[in-house]
Amino acid sequence: MLRLGEIRPLRHILVEIGELVDQNGFNVKEYVEGWLFLPRQRPWSLESPAALLELNEVPPGTENEEDAETPELAKREGLKCALLGDDVQSIICNARQQKPAVSLDEIFDAFLYYYERDAFMEFDWL
Repeated sequence: MLRLGEIRPLRHILVEIGELVDQNGFNVKEYVEGWLFLPRQRPWSLESPAALLELNEVPPGTENEEDAETPELAKREGLKCALLGDDVQSIICNARQQKPAVSLDEIFDAFLYYYERDAFMEFDWL
């Protein structure tokens, strides 16, 4: 079961999200809740500290404050909101649809590609 509110290496979170998707990337057993938070400083790696967290409700009058939605755990640990958990799951689904035996390193590359370009990475079949 995917756990929210716990800081772990990104590798663990990607593996757990991947376990919610079949090997062909077409069937999802459960959808991912929350947002993926990663260190403010890049570059990221599979060993980067990461957490799936729910955003805070923003009280009226604080909408324009920086990090108003950021959970305290993320602020304390220097993490920023990277992607919606469902988007990470979609990245894994897309990667497995293109390449059923996709490696974790390739999924990480697809994650970075999506983060930087807001588009799915195309895997070469050559």
